Amino acid sequence: MLMKYDDYLLKILKDECPFCDVKKEYVIEKSRYFMVVLARAPYIKDHILIVPNRHLVRLSEITPKEWWDLVLMIEKWMRKM
Repeated sequence: MLMKYDDYLLKILKDECPFCDVKKEYVIEKSRYFMVVLARAPYIKDHILIVPNRHLVRLSEITPKEWWDLVLMIEKWMRKM
């Protein structure tokens, strides 16, 4: 039987979150709600991740303040890249 996506994510987060113990040298920037992290297994040159500071299963869980912070972070790093 296939596992539902939400159940799979909750299982991963319960067992171990790959972003909870991000080494400081991988964190490029932190804001109130997000951090910009260098990808440890980049698909392309300059691959970065914008990761929420709290655990989320779905994007629909992001608050309006978090959305605004995310948009600003994306715009900033799009210009830089």
